Amino acid sequence: MRSRAAGTLVLLVEDDAGVRSSLAHLLRLQGLVVQTAPDGAAGLRAASTRQPDLILLDILLPGLDGVAVAQRLKSATTTTPIPIIALTGVLSWLQDHPDTADLFATVLFKPITNDELIRTIEKVLGV
Repeated sequence: MRSRAAGTLVLLVEDDAGVRSSLAHLLRLQGLVVQTAPDGAAGLRAASTRQPDLILLDILLPGLDGVAVAQRLKSATTTTPIPIIALTGVLSWLQDHPDTADLFATVLFKPITNDELIRTIEKVLGV
């Protein structure tokens, strides 16, 4: 069954090629349109160029980390309204960074189940 968010353009910013490929495949199977970026700088370029409906953003990116990327996205007029779902494998991350909560629609902790990911996307998009 396809997601109620089918047709939505999702930007997936994830440095781990295997995780990026798996998540992109899952999202495409659900009918979402996926653009991927392997790092923060590429994610910023893709977000400003493509104007996605939603961004899935790994927090622990090399170089420009996910928090810095989210701060830049939220400070740019064209990307401010785009909801961002943070992805992290560090369970204490949200507790350790409470000052960043306003940057993200929500935080998902890896490993993420298929159902959890799709339900969260639908909830954030209100579909």
